[in-house]
Amino acid sequence: MKRIYLILSILTVFSFSSIAQNFQYDPAQHIDEEIQAENFSFHEIKMITSDLSGIHFRWTLIENTLPEDWSYSLCDLGGCYVQIPGSGTMQEITNQQALDGVQGFFKLNITASTFYGEGDAIFYVYEIGNMANGDTVSMHITWTDPSSGIADGGLDQIEIYPNPVQTELFFNKLENIDRIEILGINGQILSSIKPNSPDLKMDFREYPGGVYFAKLTDDTGEVITKRIFKN
Repeated sequence: MKRIYLILSILTVFSFSSIAQNFQYDPAQHIDEEIQAENFSFHEIKMITSDLSGIHFRWTLIENTLPEDWSYSLCDLGGCYVQIPGSGTMQEITNQQALDGVQGFFKLNITASTFYGEGDAIFYVYEIGNMANGDTVSMHITWTDPSSGIADGGLDQIEIYPNPVQTELFFNKLENIDRIEILGINGQILSSIKPNSPDLKMDFREYPGGVYFAKLTDDTGEVITKRIFKN
C-alpha cells in the first residue's frame, strides 16, 4: 500500500518537476552514453541544489530496462547496491559541505561482457520531506556490437542533436524518412512532420523540460525511436 501511495505521489509531482529544473547537474540531468569496455564501464550523474545549499536527497526508481544479462550495481552518496533497488536515501549534505563541493550522485557500474543491447535507468530524486522539490534523472546506456556493420543510409545512421536539447533540435540524413513524430513520455503524439529534405530543424522551445521520443518512419514502413531529453 505504501508503494502504491509513493508511485501516485511521484506521478502527482512529475508534471511540476518536468517544467522547472530544481537542481544543477554534472554532466547533465539526462545522459545518453555508450558502454566504455565489456569488462567494466561506469556512468555518473552528480547533483546539488542550484544555490549550493545543503540538502538530504532521497530517490525512487521509476524505470529500469537495462538488459538482464548485464551485471551492474548502483552507488550513491552513502553506499552501493547490487543491481538497482526500488528506492534509496543518500547521506545528508550540510550547507558547508555543499559550499565545499560535496554533491549527491548516481554512479552506475556495468559489466556487459558481449551481451549487446541498450536500456534505461530513470529515477525521481527529491528533498526528504518535500517531494515537490525534485527532478527526474535518467541514464540511457547503449552497448553496440562493433562487428555489426550498418549499411549507409539506414535508420541507425540518422543524426539527432543536441541531446539534451534546449531550443532547437536538428535532424540529419533523413533521405528515406517519410514521417517524424514527437511523442510524450506517455506515448501521446505531440507533433507530426513530413520532412522534405535530408536536414530538418525543429523548434523545441515550447516543450516543457522532460523526456520525449522521436519516432521516425521510413518509406518502407520501418520504424526507429530515439529518446530525447529537454532541459
